[in-house]
Amino acid sequence: MPPKFSPPRLPPKIRKFESGAEKRRKKKKIAELIESQTGALDKFILKEIQIPIVYEPSLRILKDGPVTNGTLPCGLKRDALILQQ
Repeated sequence: MPPKFSPPRLPPKIRKFESGAEKRRKKKKIAELIESQTGALDKFILKEIQIPIVYEPSLRILKDGPVTNGTLPCGLKRDALILQQ
């Protein structure tokens, strides 16, 4: 009986570069993975409700001290201070 002839074993990848079909498959797979992960971290983030801040100059706290008889410690009238702002 003659010996069996077996072809030489080739490395699993012969080509250096991917074909166009392989590139498209790889790109599609990556795009699907990105799409499936979109919004995945949103369930771990707590979003706080923003409360609008209203500025009222009549409620301003003075460093000099309390207002007595409508006159400030520096001698100005309280109404004059509000109008200056």
